[in-house]
Amino acid sequence: MKIISQPLFPSVVWTTLLDDHKAFNSQLMNQVSALQDIDPRGVDNTNVKGWQSPNTLQNLPAFEEINRRILQVCQRIGESLHFKSGQAYHLQAWANVSPPGASNKIHYHANCHFSGVYYISLKAPECGSIYFRDPRVASRMMTWPVEQITDFTAEEIPVFFKIVDTFFFTRPVSPH
Repeated sequence: MKIISQPLFPSVVWTTLLDDHKAFNSQLMNQVSALQDIDPRGVDNTNVKGWQSPNTLQNLPAFEEINRRILQVCQRIGESLHFKSGQAYHLQAWANVSPPGASNKIHYHANCHFSGVYYISLKAPECGSIYFRDPRVASRMMTWPVEQITDFTAEEIPVFFKIVDTFFFTRPVSPH
């Protein structure tokens, strides 16, 4: 018997690398460190054993450049998907600092066309991985019948190195 796989509901993942990422990431690292110095506790949201900023980076002048670049990437992706011309986007962004042993809870970004992560610091080859799950709600209605938890069946993914990243999500908004 032959079994054929037919992907009916594919999810696309886009990636990009900024041309000036080394200098830009150094600047972002300083900005995130300054936020962490001001608020050492951060917020208790999805980051476990790490630090997370409030989801207001889009409102802070120090993060204007990363916000502009994120929106530019979203605009280009929207154009490739033939979104309406001149479509505006709403951005919400935050930073995570994840030392070894930290993780992020599995979570969803409701009402978003795009969700993303921008890594400011990763030290290869000790880097961990980011894991994506099927974002459709029905995919989480049952747990996997596994004998051993894996990165793809766990509710939290541990980090074995320090990372600093900026999460964001956007949704198109109607022009006013």
